[in-house]
Amino acid sequence: ESALYDGIVDLLKELKNRGKKIAIASSKPRLFVEEISKYHGIDVYYDFISAEDFKNNHSSKEDLINRCFDFFGNPEKEKVIMIGDRFYDIDGAKAVGVDSAGAVYGFGTEEELSKAGATYILNSPKDLL
Repeated sequence: ESALYDGIVDLLKELKNRGKKIAIASSKPRLFVEEISKYHGIDVYYDFISAEDFKNNHSSKEDLINRCFDFFGNPEKEKVIMIGDRFYDIDGAKAVGVDSAGAVYGFGTEEELSKAGATYILNSPKDLL
């Protein structure tokens, strides 16, 4: 019951071609994130997945993003961007001090993402490039 947004696979390929590290910071259960990513064939693009397990499902988006920072050895925050389609993603980015890109092709609206303070607004995946 899931589908990829048009242009996501091309974006992920290009980011990897440019040597970028890619992580998922999801409040969904890790098992589901892994299965859905594998089903769509995009699991090969992710270097790390920070998600919930069935024992603990109350992490904040800030905590999930911080797990990514820990995994990557705390990279410079100026070199990191959080991409998300809801205000929770933007709030998490602000909490850890990184730029954010609000993806209006997802579930959230431009109004929601702008109001949350997204650094950038993306109308399509290729806008990130």
